[in-house]
Amino acid sequence: MAQHDVKVDSMAKVVTALGVVLLLIVVGYMAKSLMNTIERGSTKGQVMTAPAAPATPVAEVPAAAAPAAAPAAAAAASDAAAGQAKYATCAACHGANGEGSGVFPKLAGLSASDVEGKLKKYRAGEQVGPMTSMMAPNAANLSDADIANLAAHSASVGGAAATPAAPAAAAAGDVAAGKAKYATCAACHGANGEGQGMFPKVAGQSAADLAAKLKKYRAGETVGPNSAMMAPNAAALSDGDIADLSAYLASL
Repeated sequence: MAQHDVKVDSMAKVVTALGVVLLLIVVGYMAKSLMNTIERGSTKGQVMTAPAAPATPVAEVPAAAAPAAAPAAAAAASDAAAGQAKYATCAACHGANGEGSGVFPKLAGLSASDVEGKLKKYRAGEQVGPMTSMMAPNAANLSDADIANLAAHSASVGGAAATPAAPAAAAAGDVAAGKAKYATCAACHGANGEGQGMFPKVAGQSAADLAAKLKKYRAGETVGPNSAMMAPNAAALSDGDIADLSAYLASL
């Protein structure tokens, strides 16, 4: 029989070719996948970073030691020297040695307790006398120690050495006669010249100062806020009366 070409062989070739192509595609895909896997494992894997250095612990700052409690201030004893320094602001009105001037009364020779008592009343705003409105602001900022020192200083400058010698006219005054004459003054200035309310203390002032003021009142001069009251009372006083009253009050 004559040999014939079989068509199946052509189809087989086509199928084979297709199989080879598919195989190549599969191999190529697998090769590519392998390469990707290798690449991810070597360059795209998780990068290990060096562990962060532990934070340096902040040195604990010790709490500041509490300041030692200040020792309780001891009650200051009165200091006449400190009072003298403090008195510098008072001298403009009351005189360098507390001798008084015009409407401002003499302070020298007053007892420390009197001065201290009045200053504390002024500081508290109490009505002590006609000078309260002037004295209260000056006393408002004084401490107890300031007041004690000022009082000690005022009392220390009232001795005989600090008081000028009384003129002859004053020295000639009769203390007993002055005491009798003072009876008309006691209603305002107190039985012993200690002063009360708006009426100043007159006991213990120098005879010269008292005589000079009484003569000014008698002459109608304005000496202070009480001039209107004092002038009529002094108008009928003779020089002898004034000398006697001054001698008596200076003796108290």
